Amino acid sequence: MNEQEKLQHELIKNSLKLAVMTNPTLTSYQKQCAVDEIDKAATKADWIYEMMKQCGYIK
Repeated sequence: MNEQEKLQHELIKNSLKLAVMTNPTLTSYQKQCAVDEIDKAATKADWIYEMMKQCGYIK
């Protein structure tokens, strides 16, 4: 993953977190759970991306 792609992924992840944190209908606990899940999903997505790249599906 090049530097621009990394920045795009971070921007998307942070935008999702911001949307969660500014949602007035969620409790603090729900917000924290959602942020944790966003981090987990981002880690998994990065792993899948790297595996696909290593297998030659992505250049």
